[in-house]
This record gives sequence, C-alpha cells and structure tokens, in this order.
Amino acid sequence: MMGQGCSGSIRVALQSARYAAVCSVVGILCIAGGCQGAASLLSVISGPDVVPARYVLPDEDTAVLVDDPQNHLDNPSLSRQIGTTAVYHLRLTEEALPEAEFIEPREVARLERRLARDWATTPIDEIGRQLGADQVIYAKVVSASGQIEGNLVRPTATVEVKVVRSEDGARLWPASRGLVDPAAPPGPGYRFTVEMKYQTREGSIGHRDTPHDLQRQLADELGLELARIFYPWKRPEPGESL
Repeated sequence: MMGQGCSGSIRVALQSARYAAVCSVVGILCIAGGCQGAASLLSVISGPDVVPARYVLPDEDTAVLVDDPQNHLDNPSLSRQIGTTAVYHLRLTEEALPEAEFIEPREVARLERRLARDWATTPIDEIGRQLGADQVIYAKVVSASGQIEGNLVRPTATVEVKVVRSEDGARLWPASRGLVDPAAPPGPGYRFTVEMKYQTREGSIGHRDTPHDLQRQLADELGLELARIFYPWKRPEPGESL
C-alpha cells in the first residue's frame, strides 16, 4: 500500500502539473494573439483570489479532534461544534480527501463519553486508533476573549493545529524539529486567529444576539477556518458573503 505521506505528495504534484498545463494553454493563446483572453482565463482558473491549501492531507481516514483543555470558550459543547463544522466543510469538497472518509463527529463524542475521565489524558494517536482513523487533525483552543471596548465586543479566538498519525503518534504536519534533531522539542503547531466584527453588547444592529449566540457564531467561524487549512478556497468578492 502506498505510504500516507507519499499519497499527499503525489496529490501536490498533480495539482502542480494541472497548473503547469493551464499555463501552457495560456502561453499558446497569448502567442496566437489573445493575451488579454489568456490572462482572463488564467485569472479565472487560478487567480490571486484562490488561497491554496496549507497542507494536503494523505488520503486516509481522518478524525477531527478539537480540544479546549483550559476552557477558554467557557462552554465544552463549543469544541464539538467547531469539529462538526470543520467536518461539514471538509466534506463539501473532494480536494480534502478524494477517496477516504472523515470520521463522524458523533463517533468522537461517543468515545469521549465512554472514556469519561480518561479522555483528557488519552494520547491523540490512541484516540485515532480507537476511532478507526489513520490520522487525526488535532486542534487546540489556546486563547479566546470578547475584546470589550466600551459598549463594543469582538469575540476572538486562536487555535493551534497539528496532524498526527494514529499508528505511531508521529506528527505529519507541521514538520517537527524532532525529525531533524531527536533531542529537540516538537515545536508548536500551526496557529490561526478568528476575529469577528465588533458588535454592541446588546447585539449587532437590527439583531438581538445574546453572548451565547456570539459564541456559537465564533465556533462556526473557527470550524470553517480549520477546514480551509486543508483545501484551496476562493476569497469572496467585495460585498460577497463568506
């Protein structure tokens, strides 16, 4: 069977090959005198508004595990919501896993209930094996705040992400310094921050959003941004909704 890292590398190579093919077609059109049309074609297919995947997952069964060990979000159910939202968006595109499957979020919740107090101390790779996943996208909430300024609030949170192989606990992404120097600590994962728009304490204009509503909206945004790490996506046009 092809190695996990190998399959991801091949998919990156295929994406590069497709881009090279597009560039060749564009070059031919330009030589033929249609440079303006060729430029438009290239912009449509792979323009600057397309954000590439930061990491191409090996095409293996994958679990998404979101952890908030310090309870930064003040609500354990929000971690599960982030994971569920991420899986939802990942399943909408074949770019993330063309053949393999994402483990159902309810299976993660069921395992958490079964392990009970042992859940917090169970290694990530062991959780992956018990879920039947070849790899785990592990996302840890490292900070969250309301950023209160006067009568305005701006829910904000930062998440750190790693991809771990279930078989042996090896970190697949980001690359671990320990692979170069076994004595070195693995280093941090990839971090991203979501900052929502400022709203009044009473809610956004025309709405009566409660603090609970804002937390849920933040969790959905975090889930979306977590998913987008693993597939290319197009930035919205000005005025277009995300």
